[in-house]
Amino acid sequence: MSINTLEYQPGGDKKNSEFFEDYRMKIFERRISSGIEDLLGTMRGIVLQVETGEVLPYLHELYLMGPYRFSAAFRNNTHNVYILTSHPDYPRMFILEPLDKDYSDEITMFNRLYPLSSKKPNARYIGEIFSTKDVNETRSTLESHSVRFNYHHETKNPFFTDAHFVFTFPSDFTCNRVGYTQEDIDDYDVLQLGKPFELAPEVMESLNQVLAFGEAHQLNKLVLGVDHLATRILAGEREDAILEFLTMSNHYFWGAYN
Repeated sequence: MSINTLEYQPGGDKKNSEFFEDYRMKIFERRISSGIEDLLGTMRGIVLQVETGEVLPYLHELYLMGPYRFSAAFRNNTHNVYILTSHPDYPRMFILEPLDKDYSDEITMFNRLYPLSSKKPNARYIGEIFSTKDVNETRSTLESHSVRFNYHHETKNPFFTDAHFVFTFPSDFTCNRVGYTQEDIDDYDVLQLGKPFELAPEVMESLNQVLAFGEAHQLNKLVLGVDHLATRILAGEREDAILEFLTMSNHYFWGAYN
């Protein structure tokens, strides 16, 4: 079912400001006139980062609580990159693990600003990857809309700049990024994520044990794909964060509840 963003009336009981409603429509109109609406396709990837040495416990959690399974692993100059897949139509999951426990970048610095996140300064939800018909045209069009993208000299992790993705600079409101690619998300050779490596046999065995537990309790028949994604923002920046994401994606604002 397609949604006419210019006619849709948001649901929920939470009222938004006139500023929000005005710019929501302007963003939809600009997405159409600039070609972004036609360029962007479905969400193809979800990106997260964990603390160094904590990827295995996280994989155990994902195996138990969802349908995602390990597919491949790569190593670049700063990170291990783990790819998990599920149904072909579901977004792929990219899990980043810093090679050095003292690794620090803009994500680390943002996390250290807040007491809870400072305990695990490199663990964070990073953002989404959307398919696009033309990644360079997408970037140039969004840059003309004052969306800032990451370039090589601005971040340490090559995943954001050297792979066949382009990523926005971390948001001032959420610290999340949005990525885009025109490549086949399953063609790892083309994506150039780093040097491939295999998980140790004992690691794969531990994952298979979790998988067997889930199958024995029929969890695999109950849990389907990712239903929604959530991110935290400061209360006063809710509308700004939503408008920002609408600018960078082909999603629409369904509505909100108090």
